[in-house]
Amino acid sequence: MISIQRLLTSTLVGLITAALAASLVWSYYSIRHEVEEVFDAELAQYARLLRQSWESPPELAKPLVTDLFDTPELVAPDTENSTTDSEENESGPWGHAYERKIAFQIWRDNKLLARSSSAPENPWGPNLHPGYHNVIVDDREWRVFFLLNDDVWIGVGERIGIRDEISREMLSQGIAPALLAIVLVSIIVTLVVRYGLAPLSSTAEALRTRRPENLTPLTIQRAPSEVNVVVQAINQLFERLREAIQRERAFTADAAHELRTPIAAIKVHLQNARRAHNAADARDSLTELEKVVTRTEGLIEELLTLSRLDQDSVELPMADVPLRALIQNCWNDLELVNREPQLELHFTGESYAHLTGNRETLGILFTNLLRNAIQYAPAGSPLTISIAVRAASVDVEITDRGPGIAPDLRARVMERFYRADMSKLHYNDGTGLGLAIVQRIAAIHRASVRLADAPTPPGLRVILSFPPVQS
Repeated sequence: MISIQRLLTSTLVGLITAALAASLVWSYYSIRHEVEEVFDAELAQYARLLRQSWESPPELAKPLVTDLFDTPELVAPDTENSTTDSEENESGPWGHAYERKIAFQIWRDNKLLARSSSAPENPWGPNLHPGYHNVIVDDREWRVFFLLNDDVWIGVGERIGIRDEISREMLSQGIAPALLAIVLVSIIVTLVVRYGLAPLSSTAEALRTRRPENLTPLTIQRAPSEVNVVVQAINQLFERLREAIQRERAFTADAAHELRTPIAAIKVHLQNARRAHNAADARDSLTELEKVVTRTEGLIEELLTLSRLDQDSVELPMADVPLRALIQNCWNDLELVNREPQLELHFTGESYAHLTGNRETLGILFTNLLRNAIQYAPAGSPLTISIAVRAASVDVEITDRGPGIAPDLRARVMERFYRADMSKLHYNDGTGLGLAIVQRIAAIHRASVRLADAPTPPGLRVILSFPPVQS
């Protein structure tokens, strides 16, 4: 498992170390360039000084060798890139040990006339032309500046190792501070990351020690915005869990209460059938038992439907739904329930109106509304379905000729298990869940449900307003 603290610390320290290393490399090449600029300028200056002071000697059999280093303090090992033990041994009142790595040669007609004792015996030439050159003589690399004075070539050279050594020495002076900076930055980054992630650790500890039944909101002190977003999401989850548990408890209590009566009725009818003295009495008891079982079956189905609709995690598939065809199918499915003589179904308004919704749950919604109309409206009376497509909504009105609902009871009939006057039913199979299911399905589809009087009393008008179809 990846640790955020280790990931952030190692990443930041690694990036800073890489940046410092790149800076040191860049510094090395910058220092080397500046050193070369200074030393190249000095070589040119030395060559011009020699040109001014040079007096051509008589023809000599051997080149004139000038020993410039006649003081003991300046004697140093004549090896490539050699260094002394301390700065005090490199310099003194008479000069510096680096002087032994600077040399000159003078030619005329490809003949060596003079050289310094520090210069190689072999010429830096013979292919001479003015300017700077890197040459290798006796396995040593020199940086040489050639200057032409009439027919005399003056060359001043310097061992390349001096430049490398000075560049490395200057770079080494910056390595120790860089290493110290890396250590300090590592410590600071570790402390800052640990401090920044402390609220996250506090959140984890609060969740780890919390009891399962404790769904109160988390409170984390000194929580930054990034952690606060997580805490808010957790608190929202706690709230949804609390509501879900409350719904489950309410559902369990309601189901237990509502099922107690039909189960008791089933027991009574079974006992009556068992104790019947003749076949007719037993048949009557079984008939009543069948009615109770049918009603109990409907109650259980509606309880399960309501429980499924209450699940926030259920994502219903949405599709284009033709309204009139859907309502007609629901009506056809209710033919067995619709007692003879049947209600007269009439459609008005838009015949080809559509909704964007879940076909299954919308079918349950309209089936419950149509069933309510069948239960309360007189046989043979009209049942009118009006569909209107407006700019801001799609409205469906279902109007029956039943007794209607008093205004002060219209809010209560939307509650679960509330039943209106049962004496007004044409047959007693109501569960008190129909309109609660209708309201829940409407909320899922962001629709509203209103109850009103029929335009011509008596009667009830149910008005559904759905969001318009997005084009």
